[in-house]
Amino acid sequence: YLQAGGSVTNQSGGMITGFDGIYGAASAALMVVNAGGIAGNTTAGHGIYLGEGGSVANQSGATVSGFRAIFGAASAALMVVNAGSIAGNATSGFGIELDGGGSVTNQSGATVSGFRGVFGGAGGPFSTVLPLTVANFGSIAGDATHGFAIELDSGGSITNQSTAMISGYDGIFT
Repeated sequence: YLQAGGSVTNQSGGMITGFDGIYGAASAALMVVNAGGIAGNTTAGHGIYLGEGGSVANQSGATVSGFRAIFGAASAALMVVNAGSIAGNATSGFGIELDGGGSVTNQSGATVSGFRGVFGGAGGPFSTVLPLTVANFGSIAGDATHGFAIELDSGGSITNQSTAMISGYDGIFT
């Protein structure tokens, strides 16, 4: 639990686990660099919870998992760059949920998955709703029966590169 923001670096071979693997409070931005594994509870927890925005760099070979693997609260935008694997609960969770907008760059060879792969939420009554920008060079997948690979409830833009894959019951839902 990081009350006043700052940074967390998880080295290759390192593992961070808990109900919420990393929890950044709503008082300051947090920067997370992951080269190992970060895991939250898969029925209700978060791999990484950022209450006041910041950034997440998930490096090649690194993993983040949880009910919501990465969650950015509606209070601030969050930037996610993924070169590894980000996996939310496949039956009802989210790979990446950014309620305050921001950006997701999913690099070549990287994967994001969950019932909803990437979700740009509508924010809350006290938030400034910001759009989400998604650039996909890898694979973003939602549940093939009822899920969405990418859902943008507050608008934004999606760029899917020529060798990239977006798949789900609905590939893109806006």
